[in-house]
Amino acid sequence: MVSDPNFLLVIIAILSTLLVLLFIKSYFFSSSKVIQKKLDTLSENLLILEARLQESEREKEVIKNSQKTTSFVSEKIQKIESLQDEIERQKEKVQETIVIAQDAMNVKYEFLT
Repeated sequence: MVSDPNFLLVIIAILSTLLVLLFIKSYFFSSSKVIQKKLDTLSENLLILEARLQESEREKEVIKNSQKTTSFVSEKIQKIESLQDEIERQKEKVQETIVIAQDAMNVKYEFLT
């Protein structure tokens, strides 16, 4: 039976089929490993990008808050400067009033003497 040429052809066909099946299995198995590695890499990259996005959002919020604070401080500085200008105007009025009062006292003194 071993010497039968058809039997040898059948054995060769079976062995060839097994080899092809093994090759296909190893190809798909290695392909799935490669695909899994790529998926893992992409997942890691996605996590990194999400972290960067969150950091950018925090920085954006800090800048926004900083701009609000800057605006608030600028308003207060303008208000203080305005009040300082008003104080200067009032001081000038007081000085003018003192001069007028002194002149009035001098006139009164001259009138009474």
